[in-house]
Amino acid sequence: MIDWDDAFDNSSYIEGSENLDSILLQKSAAFRKEVKEDGLSQIDLRYSEKERCIFDFFRAKRNPETVIIFIHGGYWHQLSKSHWSHLAYAAYKSELGFAIPSYSLAPNVTLAEITEEIAVFIEFLSHQVSSRFVLIGHSAGGHLVTRMNCKSSNLREKVRDRISKTISVSGIYDLQPILNTKLNEVLGIDLDIAKSESPVFLKPFNGSNLIFWVGAEERPEFLRQVGIIYEKWKKFDIKSEIYFEGGKDHFSVIEGVQDQNSYMFKRIIGK
Repeated sequence: MIDWDDAFDNSSYIEGSENLDSILLQKSAAFRKEVKEDGLSQIDLRYSEKERCIFDFFRAKRNPETVIIFIHGGYWHQLSKSHWSHLAYAAYKSELGFAIPSYSLAPNVTLAEITEEIAVFIEFLSHQVSSRFVLIGHSAGGHLVTRMNCKSSNLREKVRDRISKTISVSGIYDLQPILNTKLNEVLGIDLDIAKSESPVFLKPFNGSNLIFWVGAEERPEFLRQVGIIYEKWKKFDIKSEIYFEGGKDHFSVIEGVQDQNSYMFKRIIGK
């Protein structure tokens, strides 16, 4: 019998994770202070009337050729854009745009509603800039950016065509095991939702370009999840690959986004 609560429990297996929330907030606040006076970066912009539907947009030039859209994790019920501002550092120094939305959290909304909010945000941003988009999502955010590559994502084709690449980092692609966890007391997923919101049961847009990225030191369930989505989707007319980053766990694996010299950032900008 698999203990699914343990399978999805990252914090208990990573030293120092109990301090992660405060560390992220401090790093992010420091970055926002650094770019506050640039006159181009903007904080707390609204993309929908819902309370949490706001985003930050960091940019060192008015019309960046590429905008990275980062979707945060937190098992769909925790965290916000304000935990992740510092991840924009490499993009900002490289004169790329970096947009981070918050979104409504369970149990106040369903997973389907969260998915729709991310689509609404991308649609909104497509009217604000002419840039191409690179989607990056971490953990639950990895699920959400992968959902944006599904035919059922509700993104219009001309907006979908603006997405040049998606990097899903430590994502969750099969929601069925969550039915057997205490987490589901918050999420309220049933079998129908698990299937309609799990990318492994859905079809991607033709021509999608995805990297399924995961830390080699992740919990076994996350390694299993990335394996099944890659195997399921490689039969479609898409470009995809799977990358296991050595020495990285569920939390450290996302740090490459902020580092101009990291292999992850080089892949983000196309190298």
